[in-house]
Formats: sequence, structure tokens, C-alpha cells
Amino acid sequence: HLEDGTSLTSPGLLTAPQNVFNGYIRGVYPSFKVQAGDHFQAKVNCEYKATTCGVLFRVDYQLADGIVHDFWAFGEQYDGKYFDVDLDLSPLAGKDVRFVFTILSLGQASGDRALWVEPRILRTAP
Repeated sequence: HLEDGTSLTSPGLLTAPQNVFNGYIRGVYPSFKVQAGDHFQAKVNCEYKATTCGVLFRVDYQLADGIVHDFWAFGEQYDGKYFDVDLDLSPLAGKDVRFVFTILSLGQASGDRALWVEPRILRTAP
């Protein structure tokens, strides 16, 4: 369920950082060639009833040199709301990138259950 109690109707990724102070969990995706007009979209929030959840959502990218570059971050506390993400990927157009999703605990990780709902790259015709 979304943080506001709404049932999921789309696929999602339920993620939980390591259960240590300032724990994290990270997913690195296969290389993807970004085109002008591409957008990353998702809903992000804490899982319903995860009332102690306090996390930082991150979307970063990695080029062929292996260095992970910052792209976007969003702090989330359990507040009964979700956030719609719509990131313009045009600055990366023409590059082969590996996207990196990270959830960082903001302190104690116990109860941190972060939900990425329908994360996707939307390609629009130029």
C-alpha cells in the first residue's frame, strides 16, 4: 500500500536499508542509452504504516568510467503522502548510463521501508 493507504495497482519496489544506523540499499541497473526527451517517473514514499520511516531516495547514474554521479535526491518521512517524481533525463542524452537507485536511512534504519511505485523511463518522440 502507498503511504496514504491506497492499494497499489502498478508494480513497485519495496526496499529496506541495512538495519544499522545510516544503513542503505542500492540497485544498479544495466546500461541504457538515454535519448533527448526521456524522463524518469515514479511515485516514492514510505510503505503504509511504516510510521518510523525516514529515508533519502536517490537516483544517480554511472558512466563507462565507473564513477557514480549525483542526479536527484529526495528526503522522505512518514507523513501519509507520496511524491510524484518526473526527472528530465535530457542532460544525459546520447550517453550510455547505468542508473543507480539508493535508499539511505536517516539515522536508525529500523522500520525504514521505502517504496518506488512504477519506476520507469518514459520516452517521448522528439
